[in-house]
Amino acid sequence: GEFANFVGAQESGGSVRHGVAASDAHVEHSVFDTVDDAYDPRLADPPCLWTTWSNCDAQCGGGSAYRLRRLTDECAYGPAEQLKACNVGPCPQDCVVGEWSEWGCGSVCFGCSAPCGGGQRTRTRPILSPALFGGICQHQLSQTEPCNQHQCPLDCVVS
Repeated sequence: GEFANFVGAQESGGSVRHGVAASDAHVEHSVFDTVDDAYDPRLADPPCLWTTWSNCDAQCGGGSAYRLRRLTDECAYGPAEQLKACNVGPCPQDCVVGEWSEWGCGSVCFGCSAPCGGGQRTRTRPILSPALFGGICQHQLSQTEPCNQHQCPLDCVVS
């Protein structure tokens, strides 16, 4: 809008009020520079209109948004910029999983569940850190596959 690239200062009554763009790292604040301050009708009337709030500069974890207004002779009261906190909730954290275990078939055997004729073996991995704040955990935690699929030898039969 009209104030999108507004950068300026105006001296009024011995004090300097600053208007700054979002990329300016040095922002001076006055008594009336946060949105939590009490409503003052002198800040709302034309030509003291504020721009719309900027987009928040962080998607989560705490950011800030700003809005600006032009300080003129008719509107020399209060700050040229307001800041507000936004998206203050924690960022989603996906789960973290560990390394795969060795292939096996549980505590009763190592390797495959059958020496021949078709068995199964399994491996697992642990969750080291659970998903938090809406994060996801879509990792596969267990894998099973066939093993020793070859036919078992036939025993001799004596007649």
